[in-house]
Amino acid sequence: MNLKRLIIALALCAVLAVGAAGAAAPCVIPGVPEGSEPKPTVLADELQLGIWIVLLERAEMIADPSAPGGYREGERVRISSTMYDNDGWISQHITYRPDGRSESKTIYLRTAATGPNEGASYYTGDNKIFARETIEFSAAEDGTAIMTRTITDADGNLQEVHTVQHDENGLEVASTVAGPDGAVKYTTVTQRDAKGRPIVVEVRDAEGVLLSKTEREYDALGALAAETTWTPQEVITSTFESDWNQWWVVRRNYRLVTEADGRVKRVPLDVIYRSMTEYG
Repeated sequence: MNLKRLIIALALCAVLAVGAAGAAAPCVIPGVPEGSEPKPTVLADELQLGIWIVLLERAEMIADPSAPGGYREGERVRISSTMYDNDGWISQHITYRPDGRSESKTIYLRTAATGPNEGASYYTGDNKIFARETIEFSAAEDGTAIMTRTITDADGNLQEVHTVQHDENGLEVASTVAGPDGAVKYTTVTQRDAKGRPIVVEVRDAEGVLLSKTEREYDALGALAAETTWTPQEVITSTFESDWNQWWVVRRNYRLVTEADGRVKRVPLDVIYRSMTEYG
């Protein structure tokens, strides 16, 4: 993975990883009251009793007139593997090529035994560092937490600065991505419901033009039920199947296509499978 692809992935991170936050080890920040510290943003409630690995696999939907609905699932291919420490914070993330080989690896760094990460090192598939990240926390005037992520290339040249604003519950609500010159390139705003779950995420460019909008719906049990992401190029909808913990384990993605007669059709794209294994 090159640095440009890393930057794009980090810009999209706010859209893809704004899931529920949980009660992991607190982050003590001067000026931020207890309870308002930033919290892990992925599966924190589930991943506190041991070390966990979350595996994502993808199966492409293939057109097949003989299959029900005209499509069948292709072979499952591993796309990523993420390791979490027993306090809910991410410790390692690996992405894979279609042939199963590692494409990139991110190792998160911290000096304390618990609490948030302090940085990260980004490696290519053959274990060469191509980027580094430092993570710092501070307090806004209203007492909410600010996380600053500074990304450099392997030679230490500044590439981007991500500034993440949290609400009084320690949940991410807004972020900006600035280039080496300090000019903001992207802004992400997250709207949450009364339970802290993200319901609308909007990404805009420096001029305020909407680049993407993601809307989420939850069922009566609190599980993620549906998601729709709009971009100028396309609209993708997703449905979810969840386990008994109400965490999704199957995600089915569709592209919305408008027919000549004006009808909107869902075209199956792929299926994402998520599994969680404890190693604690």
